[in-house]
Amino acid sequence: MNLGKYFNVENNQRIFNSVKYYVISLVLDTLVRRMVISSSKDIEISFEELMQEIWKNSTFDMEWKLSKARIELIVAEMSWMNLIVNTGETSKNPNIKLTEEGVAAYKDQRFHSIAASLMEAKESRLLALIAIVVSFVTLIATIISIWCN
Repeated sequence: MNLGKYFNVENNQRIFNSVKYYVISLVLDTLVRRMVISSSKDIEISFEELMQEIWKNSTFDMEWKLSKARIELIVAEMSWMNLIVNTGETSKNPNIKLTEEGVAAYKDQRFHSIAASLMEAKESRLLALIAIVVSFVTLIATIISIWCN
């Protein structure tokens, strides 16, 4: 049995979920920010502008572990979840608009809370790993000090 394969799949899924909810939060933030700046609820943004905004605020995991196509798939999934809608005439460079469901999700901070929890869990795992290393080093130092006396 190859346990490394299962750990790798689990780790990739954890990274994907973390990036997914972060991207959804970024898209909602971008659209709401544009609505607030323009004082209009009928604000649209081109898909290309949206992608530039996402990559401008990208994380390490987004840049190094997921492709641009996966990020675009997450944005398409937002359309399927009725958070955003395509208002453009062409599929080459569609315009994206926030729906009422998207506004409600932003107000509830639904996806922001999930993204924050996943990022905090990532940091907790890193802290636990550091604690294990420190414990191991302390154990080795204790054994050496006992042996030398």
